[in-house]
Amino acid sequence: MAYFYRMKTLIPLLTIFFFYGFSFPLSGQSLIDRQKAIDLYEQAEAVANAENTNHWTYIELAERALPLLESTKQWELYCRTLTGLMNTCFYVHRFTLSRQYAEKLEADLSELPINDDFRLDRVLRLAVYYANQTDYPKAAQVMKWAEQIADRSGANKASIYNNLGYLNKVQGDYQVALDYYQKSIEERKKTRPVNYGHLSNTQRNLGRYYQSLKKYKEAQSYFLASLKSLENGAAPDLIRDYTASSYTDLGLNYQFLGDYQKAAFYLKKVDGIPDLLPAYYARAKLFLGKNYLKTGRIDEAQSILSKVKNDFREIYGLRHTNTAAAYQFLGEAMAEKKDWEQALAYYQMALAASTRDFSDTLNFAANPTASSDVISKIDLLPVLSLKAQALNAQGKRILALKAYQIATEIIYDIRKDIFSYESKLLLSDRSTELFEDAISFCHTAFMKTQDPVFPEQAFVFCEKNKATLLLEAMLEAEAQGASSIPPALRKELQALKTDLAVYEKAIIKADEKDIGKLKEGRLNIQQQIEDLNREIEEKYPKYHRLRYNLSTAGVNQVQEKLLEKNELLIEFFWGQDHLYVFAINQEGLELKKLDQAGGLADKLIDYQQYFTDAGQIVNEPSRFRQLSAQLFQELLAPVLVDKKVDRLLIIPDGPAAYLPFETLIPPLSKSQENGYLLENYSIRMSYSATLLLQGKSKKKDKDHLLLAFAPVFSNGENNLSPLSHSLQEVDNIRGFEKTVFTKDQATVQFFRQFGPEYGVLHLSTHAQLNKAEQNPRIFFIDSALYLNELYAMQLQAKLVVLSACETNLGRLAKGEGMMSLARGFRHAGANSLIASLWEVSDRSTSEIIQSFYSHLSQGKSGAEALRKAKLDFLARADLKEFQKTPYYWASLVHIGEDTHLKKAKRSFLPWLGLLGAVILGFLFFRPQRFRNL
Repeated sequence: MAYFYRMKTLIPLLTIFFFYGFSFPLSGQSLIDRQKAIDLYEQAEAVANAENTNHWTYIELAERALPLLESTKQWELYCRTLTGLMNTCFYVHRFTLSRQYAEKLEADLSELPINDDFRLDRVLRLAVYYANQTDYPKAAQVMKWAEQIADRSGANKASIYNNLGYLNKVQGDYQVALDYYQKSIEERKKTRPVNYGHLSNTQRNLGRYYQSLKKYKEAQSYFLASLKSLENGAAPDLIRDYTASSYTDLGLNYQFLGDYQKAAFYLKKVDGIPDLLPAYYARAKLFLGKNYLKTGRIDEAQSILSKVKNDFREIYGLRHTNTAAAYQFLGEAMAEKKDWEQALAYYQMALAASTRDFSDTLNFAANPTASSDVISKIDLLPVLSLKAQALNAQGKRILALKAYQIATEIIYDIRKDIFSYESKLLLSDRSTELFEDAISFCHTAFMKTQDPVFPEQAFVFCEKNKATLLLEAMLEAEAQGASSIPPALRKELQALKTDLAVYEKAIIKADEKDIGKLKEGRLNIQQQIEDLNREIEEKYPKYHRLRYNLSTAGVNQVQEKLLEKNELLIEFFWGQDHLYVFAINQEGLELKKLDQAGGLADKLIDYQQYFTDAGQIVNEPSRFRQLSAQLFQELLAPVLVDKKVDRLLIIPDGPAAYLPFETLIPPLSKSQENGYLLENYSIRMSYSATLLLQGKSKKKDKDHLLLAFAPVFSNGENNLSPLSHSLQEVDNIRGFEKTVFTKDQATVQFFRQFGPEYGVLHLSTHAQLNKAEQNPRIFFIDSALYLNELYAMQLQAKLVVLSACETNLGRLAKGEGMMSLARGFRHAGANSLIASLWEVSDRSTSEIIQSFYSHLSQGKSGAEALRKAKLDFLARADLKEFQKTPYYWASLVHIGEDTHLKKAKRSFLPWLGLLGAVILGFLFFRPQRFRNL
């Protein structure tokens, strides 16, 4: 081996010497130093590859070789030695020195004259090192550098995509992670022969991706595919390591599915794989310990986990996610034994292991903060929740509350590093359980103490879980306007968002063969948006500060700044087993915990069926009224009865988002005719109280300018039926300076061009909710505008009226609400909306809309104008009885601020012109008369 290295080194040197003569003289001492460096390198490598490695001897030899390799410019051997020192120093717990070698390797790789294939190999190893140290942002930065090198050299990027997928997943950016994993698999399959070992690795990562989303069936299919790929052949060490990982992942997956017997079977299979690194055995034992916890074998769990904790500390050191998981599970074991003090001690150790700068393991009142150097923020959340539960069990309720508060702050901090919209939705879904735990704790604490701080904090927790994506969009728009970001940068960012929307729309409509390329294009655009956002935040700190300056609404703020006179806020939080209802008016806050055991969700679904066509209510009027009365009693009566209010601000959640609250029937009183809630209350909806409070700061001066679109579809354009009442609807709008685009002029292009300039937008058209695509659209004469395209728009409308079908329907997203067209317009900047909950009647909707504008122009607020318009409709003598059922009048709901719009500005120019003519005439004729005298 030594001879090989000597010849490999000397031949190129002799060749250079021969061609260039004495231009580059090489001293005898240099040759001696070079050979000495090579010899030391080979000795170090021999120690590293020995069966019983002496790591300290390797470090000593490598550190002696390193300066000689550098001085004699043996760059590849130099980089290999730096890599070895980086990894070995970490293994023996010399963490600071290990990091120093990593940073030196990173700096040198960007400068040294080495070929790109070798540079790429070292950069990938460096990225893996940072990932193993759970420094995920740094790992992602280095991995992107690897991608640039691969682009330059034409290297296969499958491993890069796989690692980028992993890094995005652990940071919570799930949709981006999925795109990278899928790209990796596509790249793997292109190579000939296929590297089945690497393919297996990516398939396993995809399984972990679906597992983290609680999609366990999909996860299982990928874990099994990973094992199947290994059967096709791979390097022996990969077969060994990846088989162990797949067995462990399958075991964990069966555990999540509740099949603890199968879970234990797969976890124990890892023991039968020889020559594994200790970390693989320890990980399988970790989840076997969790398995025993779930099946009540607490002592066995504690015994296994105690050993695993020591193993992980030996392998990774104290501060690592695996070490933290072992401490967490030990804490859970102690909690099962009701040994709360020991449980808290373990949870505190788990918190310390999850961070790099928190070491207060003896003080249970101490917690990391959102600004702490956290290794994995996602993994920190369950530890804080479990700690809060243990503190509560000890009666330390204020300390428990603080733990929950820290956890919710960290959730918001996680959002700052996620740019993908779908990934943020998934984070909302995952974090809802923690918010429910926090609200449940507050309710229980209040019932025991009657301390008002607990229901007030429960309301804050509820608000923190509501419509955060809409809030972020509003804050981003306001931050751009208030900071000094150049218009060119803002324009570039907006153009990228528009391009992203184009890709999203194309992916929805694409054939299977085109989806891969389209997703790659989407990923590239997302990366550009992320990079540009980071650049803006770094260069313009004021923008960064304003963008993330979110203050969650509290009870006092709601009372002082949001609620109108005689108005009651009713906000729902739909939990796993219970429904929490908050009611706030000027007199105070009320919190109710309602049991869902009575099938409340099923009743809401049954009730919704009555609005699927016009005949449902007519066919079963008694059953409809009975169900309506039941829903009132279960949802509203606990907080509404005996309240002296006539205005309701409702923030729904879960299946209640589909409910037309105006149609509920309270106990009859003498003043009621049909008994609907509509008769005594004006009702508006919102996505959150915080969103309304943030929006109140916006000032818009174009309230009187109305832009209307009425495509009509006279010739069945886009395969849509004609809207016979549409032209009359827009023609009868009064009280505004009105611009109308009808028929062939009612195009998407004109809406994009002119929509942002108007204070009121009115769309009388068709809309559709395609449940398979989950991307609702609203139609213009030439094409449709999709929900995701609205996310990329910027409007300044104070009111948007969507006179179309199902504009407030869409899939439900936990914490975010209905992903409807109405939400899309709210995201784009609209303050308030009129939208529909089902396929509306063209004629009755047009009549109600016309009446609505009439009341609006007379000074009524939006919610009250809509209520008056519906009452006008019901009061008509020419209506048949079936036309008075809620199907015909209740579809339209008011969402957002209860705005008063300015009347159209009167133009005094004609009067001034007339007055001017009179004056001129007087001046002209008067001198003439004097002359005649």
